[in-house]
Amino acid sequence: NAFKYGVSKPGSPSARGDVGRAGPGCDVRVEIGRVDGVVRVAVLDSGPGLSPNIDLQRVSSIGLQIIRLLTRQLRGTFAYDSDGGSRFVVAFAPEVLADDNGSEQPA
Repeated sequence: NAFKYGVSKPGSPSARGDVGRAGPGCDVRVEIGRVDGVVRVAVLDSGPGLSPNIDLQRVSSIGLQIIRLLTRQLRGTFAYDSDGGSRFVVAFAPEVLADDNGSEQPA
């Protein structure tokens, strides 16, 4: 979704505040890190962001459904902010990646 909607083409609907498609110069980053024992996976893009009054728990898009399902499976949390683009962060304890023997799987 970040590649698809990250940066709008001139004249596309996103230039009017609606969802558009990525154009040349789309900046998409994935950041993975561990802070205070919590794994954080962030996907950031340089697009217009989502509408400020969107309810992320009620949106039925496949992308947000995947984020919610992944977050639930990892027993984690997700957050979104839109300051110069979109930033989605899924955070979870690495212990949920442990196999049946209690050893940690590579993240």
